[in-house]
Amino acid sequence: MFTDDLNVFCKVESEVDCVTLQNELDSINLWFSTHGLHFNINKCKFMSFARCRVAIDYLYTINDTVIDRATSNNDLGVLFTADINFCPHIDSICCRALKSLGFIMRMMNEFKLVGSLKTVYCSFVRSLLEYVSVLWDPFVVIDSCHVERVQRRFLSSAAYMLKIVHPSHDYTTVLHALNLTSLADRRVKANVDFLEKLIDGSINGPSLLEKVNFKVPHRTTRSRVPFAIPFHSTNYGRNNPIDRMMRLGKLNILTMALNEKQILDLLNDGYNSDVDVLDENDDCDDELEILLRNFENDDLIGYLEALREEEDQLQANEVEHEDIDDETHEITAPIHTPGTSGLNFVQKKDIEWINMPCTAPILELDDLVIVDPPIDMPTPIEYFMKYFNNTFFENVAFNTNVYAVQNNSSNFKPTSATEIKSLIAIQMIMGCLKYPKKEMYWTRRYRVNIIADTMTKNRFFSLRQHIHLVNNLDIPKNNKDKFVKVRPIYDTLNIRCQQLPVERNLSVDEQIVPFKSKLK
Repeated sequence: MFTDDLNVFCKVESEVDCVTLQNELDSINLWFSTHGLHFNINKCKFMSFARCRVAIDYLYTINDTVIDRATSNNDLGVLFTADINFCPHIDSICCRALKSLGFIMRMMNEFKLVGSLKTVYCSFVRSLLEYVSVLWDPFVVIDSCHVERVQRRFLSSAAYMLKIVHPSHDYTTVLHALNLTSLADRRVKANVDFLEKLIDGSINGPSLLEKVNFKVPHRTTRSRVPFAIPFHSTNYGRNNPIDRMMRLGKLNILTMALNEKQILDLLNDGYNSDVDVLDENDDCDDELEILLRNFENDDLIGYLEALREEEDQLQANEVEHEDIDDETHEITAPIHTPGTSGLNFVQKKDIEWINMPCTAPILELDDLVIVDPPIDMPTPIEYFMKYFNNTFFENVAFNTNVYAVQNNSSNFKPTSATEIKSLIAIQMIMGCLKYPKKEMYWTRRYRVNIIADTMTKNRFFSLRQHIHLVNNLDIPKNNKDKFVKVRPIYDTLNIRCQQLPVERNLSVDEQIVPFKSKLK
C-alpha cells in the first residue's frame, strides 16, 4: 500500500514551536506504524522558510533518523526556495518553455494557418508560463522581461512563417495579427479574476479570504476604493500575493467603465438628487457618535456646555447684525513679513471678521480672437517642439559646454542641440521602460536598440553629469530663487502657454474659496 506526498507545516517562532512540530511528526509516525505503513526516510525532507539572516536551526527526526534539510523543493510544479524567492522557478519554467517552443517550431515549420499555430503555442508553451502565476508573479522588471522573452521568440518565428511585416524588435503588429496579449497583462487579469472568485466563493479558501482587507467607511463617500491595503517598507512585502491582488483589483474597479444599465441604476428616475435626501442633522449625528465614543461622561458634559455657549454667542451676533443688507465679510489681520522673504503670512489667531459693504468689481473683457482649428493634426514631436524650440536646446548645449570647461573636464567632447534632444528622448524612454540600473539598457541580454543605437553608454553618463540649463557664473550671490537652475524650463513653458488662444467658454471645476455655508 502506498500513499501520496504528505506536507506538514507549522509557524516556528521559537524552539518551543520546533518541539511541537517534532511531536506532531512522532504522532503521525505512530499512526502510520499502527496501520502497517512506513515512511520512506530517504525521500523525507524539511525546509525552513524565512527572510531573516539567521533562522532557527533544529534537527527533526523520524524513527531516530535525522531528516535532511533542503534549500529548495518542487511542490505541485512550483519551485520553492528557503528565502521564498521565485527567481529560480521563473528561470526553470522559461527554460522548459523555450525547449517546448523549439520543438514545436521545428515540427510546425510548414504551418500556414494562424489558428493552428496559436493553438499549439497556447497549449504547450504559454500554459507553462502561466501555471500558478498568481503565486510567483514577478515584480522585478528583469524577471518580467525574462518571461516575455519566450513569447517574443514565438512571435518572431510566427511572423516569419506567416509573412507578417513588423518593425525590427517590435512585435505589436504580430500580437494583433494573432489576437494575443502580453503575458504581463494576462497575469494582471489572472490576479483580478482570482480575487473575484475568492470573494464570491467560487474558490474555497477561508484562510486566504481572511487576509483580504475590505475598506468599510463609517459614512457615505464618493470614494470607490474597495480595499484597505497595508503599508510595506519593502518591495517584497508590497508584492505579496494577497496585497498585490487587492492593489490590482482596486485599479481595475477605479478604471472600469460603467455601462448604460449601471448608469441608469445609479441615477434612478433622474429627478432625485443625493443632496436633497440628506438630512441637515446627519453631520450632527455622526459627531455625537464620535463624542460618545471618545469622551468620558464628565468631559462630554463640559464639551457640550462649551458648544452651547458658543452657539448662543453666534445667535446673539446674528440678531445684532440682522438689519444690515448687502454686506459681506472681509478678513483683516496684521501682516508678518519674515526676514528671509517678501511673502505675507497671517497667523490664524490674528484673523478677525468685520462687516463691510459689498461692492461689485468692474470687469473689462476684450473681444476674443476666434482661431480656427488646425486642418492637419500635428505629430507628437511637433507639439513638443512648439513648447521647446531649437533655441532652448541650443542654450542647454551651450551652458553644458560652458560647465564642462569650468569643471576642467578634459575628456568631455562638446555637445550640440541635436545630441541634447537625443538625451532627453532617451530619458523619456527610460521613464516608460524602467530597469533597475541604467547600464542594463546597453547590455547584451537586455539591450534596448533605440537607446543603445542612438548613444553610447559612456556618452550618456557623461552628458548626464555635465548637463546645465544656466551658467553658474550668471547666478547672483544673493539669489533667493530655489529653482534658478531649472528656471528656463518654466519660462519656456510659460511663454508658450501665454501664446495659446483663450477660449470664451470656460468650465469652473471645484470651489477654491473655503467656506462653511451651503450652496443653494
